[in-house]
Amino acid sequence: SQRDADRGIPKVIANQPIITSSGKWVLPWWQEVSGSAEPTEECVTEGEGKAGVLISSDKGHSWKSSKTVSHPLTWLIEGTLVELQDKSLLQLFRTVQGTMYSSTSYDEGESWSEAEEYPLPNPNSKFNLIKLDNGHLFIAYNHQSLDRRRINLRAGVSRDEGKTWYNAGSLQPDYIDQDAHWQRWHYPT
Repeated sequence: SQRDADRGIPKVIANQPIITSSGKWVLPWWQEVSGSAEPTEECVTEGEGKAGVLISSDKGHSWKSSKTVSHPLTWLIEGTLVELQDKSLLQLFRTVQGTMYSSTSYDEGESWSEAEEYPLPNPNSKFNLIKLDNGHLFIAYNHQSLDRRRINLRAGVSRDEGKTWYNAGSLQPDYIDQDAHWQRWHYPT
């Protein structure tokens, strides 16, 4: 069921699952309250936005939801995740704070650490994180924060499981007008 005991706010899914080294499928989700001015049975307009994962031990035939993570200063949406070498899971979130936020699970997604700021900028735009075959992490994201424009779409690579990142290249055309407010280069999934 999409609805749970949390006032009926549905789970939203927009990123791919990962398969952990133990074979579990882990799929990020989030909840956000509708901005609708007219509450209906279908649209909940009050409540806390939060995130978590769905976990399947039987290749997607059944799913259970993890404990949730939230932050008092921002929403945590459009989570994307990877399994690290020590088998922990790193989940990064889109926020409205000008930076990504992160949370870590040490029990295959069952529970998550408190969300905290992550050292990559985010102009309130979706991004995508994957683990490469060589163990390095790869992220496609907008390297932009303060003015919130969705430009400077970059590829970043980390050789130390997300502790430091280097710019592997730009994913937008060289001819982009950095002053054009209408241009968008985003949603790289």
